[in-house]
Amino acid sequence: MVPAADQGTLEMLPTGQLLLDWHNPRLRSEDQLGDEDEPDGDERQRALAVLMAKEYHPFRIAESISRHQYFLSEPMIAVRHGEKYRVIEGNRRLTALLGLQHDALRDEFISENKGWKVLPKLDPAAVFPVLIVEDERSIAPLLGYRHIAGIEPWGAYAQARYIVGLVEAGNSLVDVAELVGKTPTAVRAMYRDHDILEQGTKMFRLDTSPARQKFGVFNAAMGNRGIRDHIGGPAPRHVDPEHWPLPDDRKQELQEVLVWIFGTKSQPPLLTDSRQLGTLSRVLADSSGRGLEVLRRGGTLTQAEAATKDPDEQFARAVDTALSQLRATRPREAGVDLPRPTVELLGELHDLVDDILAQPGTGEGNE
Repeated sequence: MVPAADQGTLEMLPTGQLLLDWHNPRLRSEDQLGDEDEPDGDERQRALAVLMAKEYHPFRIAESISRHQYFLSEPMIAVRHGEKYRVIEGNRRLTALLGLQHDALRDEFISENKGWKVLPKLDPAAVFPVLIVEDERSIAPLLGYRHIAGIEPWGAYAQARYIVGLVEAGNSLVDVAELVGKTPTAVRAMYRDHDILEQGTKMFRLDTSPARQKFGVFNAAMGNRGIRDHIGGPAPRHVDPEHWPLPDDRKQELQEVLVWIFGTKSQPPLLTDSRQLGTLSRVLADSSGRGLEVLRRGGTLTQAEAATKDPDEQFARAVDTALSQLRATRPREAGVDLPRPTVELLGELHDLVDDILAQPGTGEGNE
């Protein structure tokens, strides 16, 4: 069930009463903290602020605040956490304010952007608008509209993390789709793809970080049935949050797909453009398995695609191409002496043609 809207209470609070969100969907999995890690402690909060400054570029917000002051019409949104409040919307704004107010933090931020040096200091006792809500889930429609369906979209992986968080909080996938303003199919697909990478990391012990960094590409790959079927992934309508999405015996296949699409530290990806996902899907879907065999031997995607074609058709095209090229380039003047190497190659070609025609199933061979 979708929770009822919580209008919240608007208060003016100093940043000393506010906490950066250690569950922020923007953060990578390895950067998020559990409640047991004392994320509300000063040192953890400082580390989160430095990470936000490095990865999510709050400097432009700080610059705007310095020039125009903080817009009172854009309150941060927070939930109570002990005696303080954890900000669940507005973490970049809070990071910007902290950098403007505290010299020690600003000194660390300068290592990422020297522009912090010239911004005027903000009074540490200044207060800012914060909307306090009782139920974090109640603002899911707002965050979904702002950061998933609409005006300030997060990256694809952050969107997927937010969807997973809503499901783990007890919402059905259908309810989550309503909350964030996406179709049930899109929500199911993003949940599945996030879960595939979780399974790859936790069960198969694979390095899934490249796919997380380019989650939009991975999401597009899973939208191609040939690739999805190769690893045993379910269609969106069959996604079940209670179970891992892949069969237990598909470690090799998932590893292959990750390497082909994203490469490794020592091996470049097989694909050079995400538009080649369709080609890879067709190769993997080919029932002959010839293209897959080529890929597993280290062949190129072009070679693998060619291997999926009918051998007789490939041979006929090769003969036609060779004949056309010979006709186009043959000497046209009478009495021209060909170089000996060329004569020897023509002799080999003549013998090859004789051997082919002598094989059973060819015209001459049956006479």
